[in-house]
Amino acid sequence: MCPVSKKYYSIAGVRFSVETPFEYAEREPYSLFTADAGVTDVRYVFHECDALPAPEGRLLFEDPNYRAYLVGDGIRRYIGFYNNGRILDPPFALAEYSASGGGDVTVYMPRDRKVPRSAAFIYRSLCVEHLITSHGGLILHSSYIKTSRGAILFTAPSETGKSTQAELWRVHRGAEVINGDCSVIRRTDGGLSAHGLPFSGTSNICSNESNVLAAIVYLTQAPQNIIRKLSGIEAYKALMQGAKVNTWHRADAAAAIDAINGIIGEVPIFRLDCTPDERAVEALERALSEN
Repeated sequence: MCPVSKKYYSIAGVRFSVETPFEYAEREPYSLFTADAGVTDVRYVFHECDALPAPEGRLLFEDPNYRAYLVGDGIRRYIGFYNNGRILDPPFALAEYSASGGGDVTVYMPRDRKVPRSAAFIYRSLCVEHLITSHGGLILHSSYIKTSRGAILFTAPSETGKSTQAELWRVHRGAEVINGDCSVIRRTDGGLSAHGLPFSGTSNICSNESNVLAAIVYLTQAPQNIIRKLSGIEAYKALMQGAKVNTWHRADAAAAIDAINGIIGEVPIFRLDCTPDERAVEALERALSEN
């Protein structure tokens, strides 16, 4: 196939190309992650077809967003697409890649499906958590702020207060919120760093910026501020709870465990039972100064 469009991107230092038989719109936040042409870690090659093949192999995972099957030494992921809040069925795309780790990804799309040809559509087909995990990184559900100390990531279950704590640091300490919903932790030339992603949930706060990782803070709500450093299994659980990992994919799960163990060995991880005010900022500052 001679692609109509070939574009280059980079997320957390992982370079990839996207080859499509059609042109598609390039808008923020996806355009923030474009890169110059050159050597890539992964190629995504898109094909249009009359219809997607019927599922086969062993079902590994199923939810409203996608279904994944093991077929030989390959993963087939049938991907859904939301339209006005409803999932379209049948799936709008099929992504195929190696079950053993990295390698290129082939994506098939029915040519008669009325799915927008856009960067959002393309990124939905890239299986980004697999891309990052298979290249030594970890996507963490977190609010990512840039401070004078470096990057701080606030992670917790939804509606716990990640955005509140990030905003407190912005207001009271002049921190910059890089992403309000998720970030990548990955080692690059600058060391273990936090990196931006083109996904930001409902926060709509998204920048393509990397900073040396200073700390990860697991949050819970409380009437007073209590902070302590986590280690061992507690630190592992705090990170795994917020990690976006295909636990059904053996190679991805093993890579994520390696990434988490590396993070725990290098970066302080705290549990902060916190109030929604400046006292929480002060408590974390004291803990950072002591470590």
